[in-house]
Amino acid sequence: MTNEDRYTKLSLDLVKENTKDHKTRAPFEDAIHKFYNNYGKESGVGTREWSSRKNGDKVVIRKKYVCCKQGHSVPKKPVQNNGSSKRRRGIVREGCGAKLAVVRSKSGDKYVVSQFIEAHSHALTSPGRTYLLRSHRKVTAAIRALAEQLSQANVATCQQMSIFEVQSGGLENVGFGLQDLYKY
Repeated sequence: MTNEDRYTKLSLDLVKENTKDHKTRAPFEDAIHKFYNNYGKESGVGTREWSSRKNGDKVVIRKKYVCCKQGHSVPKKPVQNNGSSKRRRGIVREGCGAKLAVVRSKSGDKYVVSQFIEAHSHALTSPGRTYLLRSHRKVTAAIRALAEQLSQANVATCQQMSIFEVQSGGLENVGFGLQDLYKY
């Protein structure tokens, strides 16, 4: 059985306590998102939620997750600068077609993978550098609480990052970057 067959046959049971409140995320959405994000991390790509469709009861009936390089960037107009140089950002969107789409079954008790495209149109990130991709970085609640306590003790944010780096055994094990710590 190939990977594509395995993923297309994947189905997730809908949890009966699925809330109909559209502001909270249903448990199946978390499970699918975690699955595709972990798949992306192992493959060396970032992932993101792209689109979803809800029925009249605000229950998700379709959801798509895509590679972070899906779509195309709109070229910006050249900026007239007065002698100062501006750093040009690399191409962010490259038209990658890799995606995972799930739909709610007719019976309404399962979500089934309707489409899984594994092919990427760009170079993959090496496994040692996937921690730098946006979808794989997260400041947890425990880290936020510790960072808040360190801030109250007048420890600078860059020094907090050094503490977290030593505590976790290296920058690649921290799970977020300095900018994420500033933004939390």
